[in-house]
Amino acid sequence: MFSMKSTKLKVILGLLLGSAILGWSSTTRAFEGTKKVVQQVEAGNCQGSTELTYRSQQLRSPDGNSVAYYNATIRRVGQRGDRQFGSYCNPVGRETPVIEMVVESGAGTRRISSDPADEAYVISNPISFSPDSRYIVLEHDGVFDGGEIVTFYGILDSQNGYRLSSVSPCPSSFAFYQGFVSASEILFLCDGRFRSWEVFNLQRGSTRGVSQQYVNSAGKPQSYGTVVSEFTVVKKQVFPPR
Repeated sequence: MFSMKSTKLKVILGLLLGSAILGWSSTTRAFEGTKKVVQQVEAGNCQGSTELTYRSQQLRSPDGNSVAYYNATIRRVGQRGDRQFGSYCNPVGRETPVIEMVVESGAGTRRISSDPADEAYVISNPISFSPDSRYIVLEHDGVFDGGEIVTFYGILDSQNGYRLSSVSPCPSSFAFYQGFVSASEILFLCDGRFRSWEVFNLQRGSTRGVSQQYVNSAGKPQSYGTVVSEFTVVKKQVFPPR
């Protein structure tokens, strides 16, 4: 089992209030979109404070009946004496005071708030619906010291109060979302000391290991839903040093 810093655990536990944690991935992936957003907060104003409000990509369900997205605010609170080191400020003063998921449908608007993260930026996006539009797959990038990015996933069940019991694929390695391989199964790549594969079953709420042969025969994993609006910076405020 790999270890994680207490700040990462704190962010993950806070997000449990808004979604079920399914796994986390390492920093080996490219996170260019997240890095660009973070650098708007970190660059050029280390001794002052910068606050940025974003709206995630808006994802329409396959049946066309609902749209899911995040509204959130990330903030860096600077102090006199803070310095720029490369693309990031030091010491860090990162926080995410607002993390709210919004689901708009014919039945009304559902707002799902998560606890604030006081030692990290959190960039969240809905990345897929299930084929039947019932479940929503969420991706969260947590940005920590030195720009380190840890990605973790969640799933909301629209027919169960937008909640799901916590299930963790790849308990001994990093989890990478691949997509749906059937109407109710999501494939994760487990990348640690050894590479393996696990499938999370939405209906059973459980995971199982699968072979490379299964992955090859399952066909290309799919994500569902239509992006109707891209990730947007809604507002940015810059404050001078205190």
